[in-house]
Amino acid sequence: MSLIIVGDAERTLPVAAVASLASGERVMFTSDEDLGELTVPVTGSGLSGTAVIASVSPDVPLDGGSFVVTAPAMDLERIFSARPEQFAGRPVLLAPGGFAGALLSAERFRQWGVPLPRFSEVPGWMFGGRLTHGRVQLFMRKRNLDLAAPSDEETSAALAHFGRYFPDVVPSDLVTTSLSNINALIHPPLAILNATRIENREVWHYWDEGFTPAVERLMVAIDRERRAVVEALGGRADTILEMALAAYGDDGMRGESYYETVKSFAGYRNRPGPTDLDSRFLTDDVPFGVAGYEQLAARVGLDHTALTAVRVISEIILGRGLRADDEAVEALVAYAHERSALRVGAGTREG
Repeated sequence: MSLIIVGDAERTLPVAAVASLASGERVMFTSDEDLGELTVPVTGSGLSGTAVIASVSPDVPLDGGSFVVTAPAMDLERIFSARPEQFAGRPVLLAPGGFAGALLSAERFRQWGVPLPRFSEVPGWMFGGRLTHGRVQLFMRKRNLDLAAPSDEETSAALAHFGRYFPDVVPSDLVTTSLSNINALIHPPLAILNATRIENREVWHYWDEGFTPAVERLMVAIDRERRAVVEALGGRADTILEMALAAYGDDGMRGESYYETVKSFAGYRNRPGPTDLDSRFLTDDVPFGVAGYEQLAARVGLDHTALTAVRVISEIILGRGLRADDEAVEALVAYAHERSALRVGAGTREG
């Protein structure tokens, strides 16, 4: 049984193309449009070769050996609840996992009484690209992408399985993956400080005219508070600058500040911004990012002034609540405490 990439075709097709290119296997992807089986050249982002990919309707049962779910975090429960049995016992990579996605998805399967998939997650979108003129042209590829599962043993197994499709993934932990989605740090400030443009439905580009030093200062402020939480819970607390350079340094990204790297990076030019305030910049990246970091900071007794400000202003703009799932917060705290106890126990035995 083959690997199946689940989500909207805009996201699934480039991921399937890279997976096929790397593994030499035929890879399937869900699409509302029947594209059939395609043997297509793949170029861009340092990759070149031929992929064999096949579309399948998301409305039929999927008989896959393993899955990658590439969808906004707010859509994960809807995707799994439609036919949970098709994922049972299978390796499932959440790309991205959102906020505690692997832990929370496992809990949902327990509640449904369905055997657990073997969940793992990465913190962000892996690839971007489009099918044009008979070829898949990639325009985004994140390198050195952290992958984690609920235990070190499960992480090793997930890395062994999915690494043959995605050689850019590296082993990590769920604190790092759940709290390192760079989109959750950049999209809400961009949306808040460009709200007039968005509400007026102007044509704008978020890394060009939408990104200014003031926007960067807000990003850095919430990133500083997030990193304190990551450190407190035992994860790896890279800055947004370090995350960007790790992902795109091989593509020529350079700079001493995040503002400098964005403004000098050709791959970030002409990215159209949203024209509706009710977009994933706020609806996904606040409850599955900013608000989660805020609630974790409060839970462990750390400052969350900037995180709270961004969450509250986002709620005012949209006119509804955007808090994170308390169950996800507690699941991450419990996971971090368990890992800490394991490290302490290992150190005691070694001593």
